[in-house]
Amino acid sequence: MLDKASQRNFSENVNFGVADFAQSLPAGTFDVIFIGYNTLFNLPDESAVRTCMQLVAERLSESGHFYFDVVRPVGSNTEVHRRIRTASANELVLSVSQHHPTAQRITGQFIQFMRSNGVRIRPYSVKYFSPDQLDEMAHDCGLRLVARTEDGDGTLFTVDSPRHISKYAKSSISPSILKAP
Repeated sequence: MLDKASQRNFSENVNFGVADFAQSLPAGTFDVIFIGYNTLFNLPDESAVRTCMQLVAERLSESGHFYFDVVRPVGSNTEVHRRIRTASANELVLSVSQHHPTAQRITGQFIQFMRSNGVRIRPYSVKYFSPDQLDEMAHDCGLRLVARTEDGDGTLFTVDSPRHISKYAKSSISPSILKAP
Protein backbone atom coordinates (compact mmCIF):
# COMPACT_ATOMS: atom_id res chain seq x y z
CA MET A 1 0.00 0.00 0.00
CA LEU A 2 2.84 2.38 0.79
CA ASP A 3 4.41 1.74 -2.62
CA LYS A 4 1.11 2.42 -4.39
CA ALA A 5 0.47 5.55 -2.33
CA SER A 6 3.95 6.91 -3.01
CA GLN A 7 3.25 6.68 -6.77
CA ARG A 8 0.29 9.05 -6.47
CA ASN A 9 0.51 12.80 -6.56
CA PHE A 10 -0.14 13.74 -2.93
CA SER A 11 0.64 17.07 -1.32
CA GLU A 12 4.03 17.40 0.35
CA ASN A 13 2.09 17.69 3.61
CA VAL A 14 1.00 14.04 3.35
CA ASN A 15 3.29 11.53 5.02
CA PHE A 16 2.96 7.77 5.01
CA GLY A 17 4.24 5.29 7.58
CA VAL A 18 3.69 1.92 9.16
CA ALA A 19 2.65 1.78 12.82
CA ASP A 20 0.22 0.18 15.26
CA PHE A 21 -2.41 2.90 15.59
CA ALA A 22 -3.49 1.49 18.95
CA GLN A 23 -0.03 2.21 20.34
CA SER A 24 1.15 5.38 18.65
CA LEU A 25 0.15 8.09 16.21
CA PRO A 26 2.39 10.66 14.53
CA ALA A 27 3.25 13.71 16.60
CA GLY A 28 1.36 16.93 16.05
CA THR A 29 -2.24 18.01 15.83
CA PHE A 30 -4.54 17.13 12.98
CA ASP A 31 -7.73 18.64 11.60
CA VAL A 32 -8.92 15.28 10.30
CA ILE A 33 -8.17 11.74 11.41
CA PHE A 34 -9.85 9.04 9.33
CA ILE A 35 -9.79 5.28 9.89
CA GLY A 36 -10.87 3.45 6.72
CA TYR A 37 -13.49 0.76 6.33
CA ASN A 38 -13.43 -1.73 9.21
CA THR A 39 -9.80 -0.98 10.10
CA LEU A 40 -10.88 0.04 13.62
CA PHE A 41 -12.41 -3.41 14.10
CA ASN A 42 -9.14 -5.09 13.19
CA LEU A 43 -7.86 -4.03 16.61
CA PRO A 44 -7.94 -7.07 18.90
CA ASP A 45 -10.16 -5.87 21.75
CA GLU A 46 -11.94 -3.02 23.49
CA SER A 47 -8.79 -1.92 25.29
CA ALA A 48 -6.98 -1.37 21.98
CA VAL A 49 -9.95 0.57 20.54
CA ARG A 50 -10.05 2.78 23.64
CA THR A 51 -6.30 3.41 23.45
CA CYS A 52 -6.65 4.34 19.78
CA MET A 53 -9.48 6.76 20.58
CA GLN A 54 -7.44 8.31 23.40
CA LEU A 55 -4.50 8.85 21.02
CA VAL A 56 -6.86 10.41 18.47
CA ALA A 57 -8.32 12.76 21.10
CA GLU A 58 -4.78 13.84 22.06
CA ARG A 59 -3.81 14.56 18.42
CA LEU A 60 -7.05 16.15 17.20
CA SER A 61 -7.07 19.93 16.82
CA GLU A 62 -9.74 21.85 18.73
CA SER A 63 -11.78 22.24 15.53
CA GLY A 64 -10.81 18.85 14.09
CA HIS A 65 -12.89 15.77 13.36
CA PHE A 66 -12.33 12.04 13.76
CA TYR A 67 -14.07 9.72 11.29
CA PHE A 68 -14.28 5.98 11.00
CA ASP A 69 -16.22 3.69 8.69
CA VAL A 70 -17.29 0.32 10.12
CA VAL A 71 -19.60 -2.61 9.57
CA ARG A 72 -22.73 -2.96 11.67
CA PRO A 73 -24.10 -6.49 11.61
CA VAL A 74 -27.88 -6.45 11.86
CA GLY A 75 -29.68 -9.28 13.60
CA SER A 76 -28.45 -12.53 15.03
CA ASN A 77 -28.05 -14.59 11.86
CA THR A 78 -25.19 -17.08 12.38
CA GLU A 79 -25.35 -18.94 9.06
CA VAL A 80 -22.30 -19.02 6.81
CA HIS A 81 -22.40 -16.36 4.09
CA ARG A 82 -20.80 -16.91 0.68
CA ARG A 83 -20.42 -14.34 -2.04
CA ILE A 84 -18.39 -13.63 -5.15
CA ARG A 85 -16.44 -10.41 -4.52
CA THR A 86 -14.54 -10.15 -7.81
CA ALA A 87 -14.91 -12.04 -11.06
CA SER A 88 -12.77 -11.43 -14.13
CA ALA A 89 -10.92 -13.45 -16.75
CA ASN A 90 -7.79 -13.38 -14.56
CA GLU A 91 -9.13 -13.52 -11.03
CA LEU A 92 -12.00 -14.80 -8.90
CA VAL A 93 -12.36 -13.78 -5.25
CA LEU A 94 -14.85 -15.55 -3.02
CA SER A 95 -15.82 -14.33 0.44
CA VAL A 96 -16.94 -16.76 3.12
CA SER A 97 -17.92 -15.39 6.54
CA GLN A 98 -19.86 -16.13 9.68
CA HIS A 99 -21.34 -13.77 12.27
CA HIS A 100 -20.99 -14.65 15.97
CA PRO A 101 -23.40 -12.15 17.60
CA THR A 102 -22.80 -13.15 21.22
CA ALA A 103 -19.04 -12.60 20.87
CA GLN A 104 -19.58 -9.59 18.56
CA ARG A 105 -17.16 -11.16 16.08
CA ILE A 106 -17.15 -11.87 12.36
CA THR A 107 -14.78 -14.53 11.05
CA GLY A 108 -14.13 -15.47 7.48
CA GLN A 109 -11.74 -15.60 4.62
CA PHE A 110 -11.24 -14.37 1.12
CA ILE A 111 -10.28 -17.10 -1.33
CA GLN A 112 -8.50 -15.62 -4.31
CA PHE A 113 -8.04 -17.70 -7.47
CA MET A 114 -5.54 -16.08 -9.84
CA ARG A 115 -4.66 -17.19 -13.34
CA SER A 116 -0.99 -16.33 -12.90
CA ASN A 117 -0.41 -16.83 -9.14
CA GLY A 118 -2.58 -19.78 -8.13
CA VAL A 119 -4.70 -19.62 -4.98
CA ARG A 120 -4.34 -17.28 -2.03
CA ILE A 121 -6.36 -17.61 1.20
CA ARG A 122 -6.72 -14.55 3.44
CA PRO A 123 -8.43 -15.36 6.75
CA TYR A 124 -9.76 -12.64 9.03
CA SER A 125 -11.48 -12.15 12.36
CA VAL A 126 -12.89 -8.81 13.43
CA LYS A 127 -14.24 -7.81 16.83
CA TYR A 128 -17.00 -5.27 16.27
CA PHE A 129 -18.76 -2.87 18.60
CA SER A 130 -22.22 -1.35 18.38
CA PRO A 131 -22.61 2.37 17.70
CA ASP A 132 -23.67 2.87 21.33
CA GLN A 133 -20.57 1.06 22.59
CA LEU A 134 -18.33 3.14 20.31
CA ASP A 135 -20.04 6.36 21.44
CA GLU A 136 -19.43 5.42 25.08
CA MET A 137 -15.75 4.66 24.43
CA ALA A 138 -15.34 7.92 22.51
CA HIS A 139 -17.09 9.87 25.28
CA ASP A 140 -14.74 8.35 27.88
CA CYS A 141 -11.80 9.58 25.76
CA GLY A 142 -13.10 13.15 25.46
CA LEU A 143 -14.83 12.86 22.09
CA ARG A 144 -18.46 13.56 21.21
CA LEU A 145 -20.52 12.30 18.30
CA VAL A 146 -21.22 15.00 15.70
CA ALA A 147 -22.84 12.95 12.92
CA ARG A 148 -23.45 9.39 11.77
CA THR A 149 -24.43 8.31 8.27
CA GLU A 150 -24.86 4.93 6.62
CA ASP A 151 -22.28 5.63 3.94
CA GLY A 152 -20.05 8.21 2.31
CA ASP A 153 -22.97 9.59 0.31
CA GLY A 154 -24.66 10.82 3.49
CA THR A 155 -27.48 8.25 3.49
CA LEU A 156 -29.53 8.51 6.67
CA PHE A 157 -28.35 6.07 9.35
CA THR A 158 -31.20 3.83 10.58
CA VAL A 159 -31.61 0.78 12.83
CA ASP A 160 -31.25 -1.38 9.70
CA SER A 161 -28.06 0.24 8.37
CA PRO A 162 -25.40 -2.42 7.69
CA ARG A 163 -22.52 0.01 8.31
CA HIS A 164 -21.86 3.53 9.51
CA ILE A 165 -19.49 6.41 9.15
CA SER A 166 -19.25 8.21 12.46
CA LYS A 167 -17.87 11.71 12.94
CA TYR A 168 -16.58 12.89 16.32
CA ALA A 169 -15.13 16.13 17.68
CA LYS A 170 -13.39 16.95 20.92
CA SER A 171 -15.75 17.26 23.83
CA SER A 172 -15.74 20.55 25.71
CA ILE A 173 -15.61 18.54 28.95
CA SER A 174 -12.30 17.06 30.06
CA PRO A 175 -12.27 13.22 29.97
CA SER A 176 -11.02 13.13 33.57
CA ILE A 177 -14.19 14.94 34.67
CA LEU A 178 -16.35 12.45 32.75
CA LYS A 179 -15.12 9.39 34.64
CA ALA A 180 -16.74 8.44 37.93
CA PRO A 181 -14.46 8.46 41.01
